Amino acid sequence: ARARGFETRQRYAKARRAELAMALRQMPSAPLELIETGIPDLEAAYNLLRLAREVACAVKRIRPAVILTHPYEGGHPDHDSTAFAAHLALKLLRREGLRPALLEFTSYHADGKKMAVSRFLPDGVPDLTVRLTEDERNFKREMFECYATQKGALRQFPIEAERFRLAPEYDF
Repeated sequence: ARARGFETRQRYAKARRAELAMALRQMPSAPLELIETGIPDLEAAYNLLRLAREVACAVKRIRPAVILTHPYEGGHPDHDSTAFAAHLALKLLRREGLRPALLEFTSYHADGKKMAVSRFLPDGVPDLTVRLTEDERNFKREMFECYATQKGALRQFPIEAERFRLAPEYDF
């Protein structure tokens, strides 16, 4: 929080929540439901079971055909925790016959001393690259602009394409 210019974690969390709300207001999609866990930034790894249960409850209630999550690649610890929670939630739900597809989108991970963005770690799972139209690139730019606290990091992400893949079975 202090590295981003905030006096407390609570103020930083409030700013991040406001950024998300601004981005969601720009979405031209069906009504969205925001489910907040109340888990502070960088603490998801300490709440893995709780997070997995909350994901499972949401999936059970909403019954999506597809779930998008972060890959488990050693980038941000909350991203890796989210990947773990999504996998565990789906394992719990398989007992009840729920089997939505689990897909991943690229994020970032370490590549030596630099950050690798918008590509997966090589693991043999093929990915799909979706080239964005000019309107989609402009929309992505507008969404990035909603996140003032992440401006430095987002500057490193290309806007030309998005990558997805079926989530591999990780050995967490």
